[in-house]
Amino acid sequence: MSIANRVHITKRTGASGGAQLASRLAAIVVALAASGLVMLFMGYHPLEIFGKIITSSLSTYSRFGETMNKTILLTMLSLGISVAFRMKFWNIGAEGQFYMGAFGAALIAQSKWDGHSASTLISPEELKEFHYETELTRCGQCSNNCLLTINDFGSRRFVSGNRCERGAGGDEKAVEKIPNMYDYKYRRLFAYYKPLSEEEAKRGVVGLPRALNMYENYPFWFTFFTKLGFRVQISTRSSKKTFEEGMETIPSESVCYPAKLVHGHIMNLIHKGIKTIFYPCVFYEVQEQKHADNHYNCPIVTSYPETIKHNVEALEEEHVTFLNPFLNLDHEESVSKELFKTLSEHYPDLTQEEVKEALDAAYAERSHYREDVRHHGDEILDWLQKNHRKGIVLATDWQSLGCVVVGEAANGEEGILQAEACKPSLIITDLKMPKMDGLEMISRLREAGCEAYVIILTAYDSFTYAQTAIRLGAVDFLLKPFHDRDLENAVLALQKKIEGQKKSADVNGDGMLDVSDAVGILIYYAKQASGQTPSFS
Repeated sequence: MSIANRVHITKRTGASGGAQLASRLAAIVVALAASGLVMLFMGYHPLEIFGKIITSSLSTYSRFGETMNKTILLTMLSLGISVAFRMKFWNIGAEGQFYMGAFGAALIAQSKWDGHSASTLISPEELKEFHYETELTRCGQCSNNCLLTINDFGSRRFVSGNRCERGAGGDEKAVEKIPNMYDYKYRRLFAYYKPLSEEEAKRGVVGLPRALNMYENYPFWFTFFTKLGFRVQISTRSSKKTFEEGMETIPSESVCYPAKLVHGHIMNLIHKGIKTIFYPCVFYEVQEQKHADNHYNCPIVTSYPETIKHNVEALEEEHVTFLNPFLNLDHEESVSKELFKTLSEHYPDLTQEEVKEALDAAYAERSHYREDVRHHGDEILDWLQKNHRKGIVLATDWQSLGCVVVGEAANGEEGILQAEACKPSLIITDLKMPKMDGLEMISRLREAGCEAYVIILTAYDSFTYAQTAIRLGAVDFLLKPFHDRDLENAVLALQKKIEGQKKSADVNGDGMLDVSDAVGILIYYAKQASGQTPSFS
């Protein structure tokens, strides 16, 4: 009798719960031991690798959430595959299907090739120079307020996330062309400049963080390094993901959020493989007005490159050259000397004359950029006048939030008149205002039957004020000073609340609420006599 006829492997039945648990634990231990042996064979320490796997998956709230998301997905896939196995089917899985589809497409293309035609795909050389920018924005052209992902490839754009053609730029006749200074300035700051190709960049690549003073000074530094023969690579646009990239390197929780974001931008550059990062300590900006009292940066902005240098360990681990000279941008001669001193240590072929010429071009482009922004602002003012429209200078891009501003007022009495005339969905008001404070204004509007949502802005943290505001139906109470994002989050939270109410209330008679009217009126305490622009700070 052969061995095949004598040995049978069968599933054990009737095993106790403890025995089943022990067998599963043993399987896990055997798997870990086997993978550990493979790691040892490859020259790695198994415990160190396992420790990194655990910390990278569970060390922070965001990482834990991401791990759970992937775990749930893999669990569902395994359950599906187990059904196939039970039915004695073999499932190659999602990745296998992807690869088999690729192989099939390649075989079909090969069978149809005439032996002469060239591929329409880009060449390896073109692929090396391939570059694109991705940004997230809200459509704002209807109440859906779709979140759009815009991939800009230079010559063309690809838009996803839109539920109709309007978000991608279609049906333009249906949308009024209203000037957007925010969009113009952002594109003038970043999309306007095209980096050198790798072949043109004789001195390699330099990374610039898109944060703090480097954000507004990007035209200056881009021009300077491009003139010197560098390919300028900027970090990605600020987002929650950007913040999380550098979260573990932040040394202090008390520092402001914009400073914390710098860590994410630096890590973003490192993850892109940038080996030279330029982030100077600028204590004096260019003096804009001759009689200005000062033109220095705040201590955080001035010194934060030093904080980055001493706290982002990845700079040393990835052998990144971090350049952070101390500069006074208002003194061109000293800037030229300091930049030459800093750069010549790493680029010996660089001359003082080259630095001087590049710096002259940088200052010229800085002036050119600012003049373009001013000119576009003048064009918008002309458009408002010609079209008999009112414009409001805001610190928040309401259009991107799907909101329309229908009125404004400088005091409580004007606020009542505007609210009665405009019928806003939301009133954003200061607490202390001339003629009539915010609480009295809201109280009178409530007596008159106004049911608008209210967000209170104030520098007074008194519990009595907050209690009264809540009694009058305020949905939020923001203490000054605060970031623009705080107000945006308050409005977004309100929009979610409104969306939830759609299911239980007929707001407009048809069960719908026009979210584009979410911001109806803004009431500021503005010092009209001094001509100051209304501000949230």
